[in-house]
Amino acid sequence: MIKKRFKNPLLVHLSILEDPRTGENYRHDFLEVMFITVCAVICGCENWTEIEDYAEAKYEWLSQFLELKNGIPSHDTFRRIFCILEFDEFQKFFIKWTSEIRNKLNIKNDQICIDGKTLRRCFKSRTSKSLHMVSAWSSEASLSLGQVATEEKPNEITAVPEILKILEIKVCLVSLDAMGCQREIAEKIVKKGGDNLLAVKENQKGLLEATEEIFRRSSTTYKNKLRHDDYQLAEENKHGRDEVRKCRVIYLEKEVGFFPHKDWTDISSIVRVQSERIIRTTGEVSSEARYYISSATKTAHEFNDGVRNHWGIENKLHWSLDVVMNEDDSRIWAEESGKNFSLLRKMVLNLLKKEPTKKGIRRKQKIAGLRDDYLLKILFTG
Repeated sequence: MIKKRFKNPLLVHLSILEDPRTGENYRHDFLEVMFITVCAVICGCENWTEIEDYAEAKYEWLSQFLELKNGIPSHDTFRRIFCILEFDEFQKFFIKWTSEIRNKLNIKNDQICIDGKTLRRCFKSRTSKSLHMVSAWSSEASLSLGQVATEEKPNEITAVPEILKILEIKVCLVSLDAMGCQREIAEKIVKKGGDNLLAVKENQKGLLEATEEIFRRSSTTYKNKLRHDDYQLAEENKHGRDEVRKCRVIYLEKEVGFFPHKDWTDISSIVRVQSERIIRTTGEVSSEARYYISSATKTAHEFNDGVRNHWGIENKLHWSLDVVMNEDDSRIWAEESGKNFSLLRKMVLNLLKKEPTKKGIRRKQKIAGLRDDYLLKILFTG
C-alpha cells in the first residue's frame, strides 16, 4: 500500500480504480503496481521487463513510499494486471484526472482536436489488424483528454461519437479532419453545447462543390453578397521557407440555393484557407486551398488560428508518442494491455508536459531516471 505520508492528486485518482484480480491468491498490492509502472514509464521504460528492472534498481527509493511486503513484482505481474484491467474504468480515471487539471488552469474557450493514430506493431499476428486509437487533445491546456480504440482507420467515423460522449465540450471548438466531417458528428457537437470546425474534402463531394461555388461567386460582383471576413498572415523563414496564409470566412446568414442546408442545418460559416509556400534553398513554390465548415461565427483570424491549432494533436501528441516514447515500435497487445498502456503513455506525457522546466520530453525522462527529486516534482505536477 501507499504510505499515508505520500499522497498526491494523481495517486488519489488512481486509488479509485478497483483491483481487477479476483480471489485472494495474489502477492502484490494493486496501487503499488500502478505507482511503480507510472514512475517507470516517466523514466523512459517501454515494456514489462524494463519496468521490473527499474523497480529492482529503485527498490530503496520506492520503499520510502510503498510497503512492498513481498518485494518487487515480476514483469509477468505487471503484464497480467494491465491485461485484465478494464480499459473503460482506466479511461474514467484518466478523464476525471485531466478534467481536474483543466479546471485548475481555468481555461476558457478551449479547442479540442480529435484525430486517430495507428499503433503499427500492436497486433497479435501478421494477419491481424493493428490497434487504432482516436484521441482528443486540448489545444489550450496542451493535454491529452482521452481515447477510444478501433480496429482500423475507417472505423474512426464510429469512434468519434463515442469519444464525444465521454468529453466535456461545452463552449469548446471541436475540430476534426475530413474523416470526421459527418452530419451526425456535427449535430452531436452542437447538441452538447460546443461548436464544430470540420475539414471538407472529396469524401463529402456535394458539400465540397457547394462550398467552392460560394467562394467562386463571392469573388465576383453580384447582388446580395454574403457578409465575409478576410485575414492574411505572412511568415518568414519558418523551417527554411516563406509562407503566406490567407483566410476568408463567409457567414451563411442568407439562404443560398445550392448549399445543402437541409443536410447541414447547424452550419453558420464556411472557411477557405489559401497558403503559398516558397522553399528558400530551391525557390520552389507550392500553393493549396483548404475548405472548412463550422457552426461558429468567429473572425477569419480566429478560424485561421483554429485550423493551425488542430495540427497540435499531430505535432504535440502523436509525434511525441512515436518519436519520444516509441509507441509505433511497441508490441504490447494482449487483451486490454495495448489500450491501457497507450493511455498510460498519454498520462505520463501529460505529466511531463505540465512540468514547467524548459527541457524536451526525452530529456526530462532521462533526468527523472537519474534524479529522484526531479521524478517527485513530475509526479506532483498538476
